[in-house]
Amino acid sequence: MIKHIAVAIALTVAPAAFAQMYIVPEGDCGAVTLHVTRGTDFPNLGESISADRVKDAHVVRVNPVERVIVTPTAGPRSLDFSANVPDREEVVMAVVRLKPVVSGNETRTEHAKTLLFCGAVTPRTDWQLSTDLGLEIIPQWNGIRPKMKQGDKMRFIVVDEATPHLLDIPMELYRAGAGRIAAGVRDQNGGMDFPYGEPGRYMVTATFRRPDPKQPEHWLVDTSTLTFEIK
Repeated sequence: MIKHIAVAIALTVAPAAFAQMYIVPEGDCGAVTLHVTRGTDFPNLGESISADRVKDAHVVRVNPVERVIVTPTAGPRSLDFSANVPDREEVVMAVVRLKPVVSGNETRTEHAKTLLFCGAVTPRTDWQLSTDLGLEIIPQWNGIRPKMKQGDKMRFIVVDEATPHLLDIPMELYRAGAGRIAAGVRDQNGGMDFPYGEPGRYMVTATFRRPDPKQPEHWLVDTSTLTFEIK
């Protein structure tokens, strides 16, 4: 469980303009295929990502906690792997992190996570767990969540696992078919509340940009996405 600690002080900018990596599930229950893609039209599949770009990928089952390493294989427009989502009160998380790449005066690292559960409501279980993703967006609600009423909110935090620090950086919310629909307002602890007006597939994004302590005039840029569905 993430503990509340001092907010990291960092120089940040709005999320990067380049296409973001995200995970799109195909299916809800049983053997679910996960598509890892990069694009600007969430949740459609965009460009394919080379399998040798993957630094690590794994599936985490929450109850009990179990981590399984997976090896995505290249498809025509995505990297693909599978996860088993049981038909019981359980949450499954799938995560992928790419190897850093240098672009101009930036070293960029991409992280992606998705939440999966079978059924009409969010399971009542402790699934606010770190998956050691590097830069990770973690939702902050527990208990049963049926179809949300208009105006209901969910809170998110961003954690830099290397420090570890809870970061005070911007986040944005996307909805399938609507594009970017909201930018979060940070509270005093660095978290953000996003309102949800309807069921659908959503994505939260965050970008952490700071000077590279080892290279003058160079920047380290981490981008992270979290996808999930409100049913």
